[in-house]
Amino acid sequence: MFRLLILTLVFITGCSTTSELNPMDHISGEWTFTEKGNDYENRKNCIFLISGELACSISEAGFANGYGDAESYQTKGSWWIKNDSLILIETPTFNLKQNLNSQYSFKSFTLSKIILLNNNGATEVWYKKD
Repeated sequence: MFRLLILTLVFITGCSTTSELNPMDHISGEWTFTEKGNDYENRKNCIFLISGELACSISEAGFANGYGDAESYQTKGSWWIKNDSLILIETPTFNLKQNLNSQYSFKSFTLSKIILLNNNGATEVWYKKD
């Protein structure tokens, strides 16, 4: 019984929980956010480089009255984490004079899923690609 208690303590102390994960150490990689409604689907796929660079592909599709409209574009920019916020500055490749600034608050972070609160107060769930 004593050995079981010791093994349990070693196992528990050797494991980190998701609340202890530092997003700065684990955010690099490819992440995807998809937003779906009855008449639209938007997908954003971003690569976060450890250097702070960011490259995203965005596709937006809408459907109404039997017609559909879709567009795809890329952005490039930078990211950083300050306090509990993820900050993105993106420039669409079709308009290099336009900057898109976004600030998110972390609600939850694991190695495969990030839950963020965006500028508008909406929750976004991002999944890491393997």
